[in-house]
Amino acid sequence: MLIVTENELLNLMNNRIVKMLKITLCTVPLQKYAESTLPLNLL
Repeated sequence: MLIVTENELLNLMNNRIVKMLKITLCTVPLQKYAESTLPLNLL
């Protein structure tokens, strides 16, 4: 079994959250931009 310290666990979780946040920050403006430029009937 692998022994993981609390700090390592926290780091892993933080990294995952940061990655998700970065992805969200990138995709949300793109979606908003697409929504504003594309006619609604195309979506």
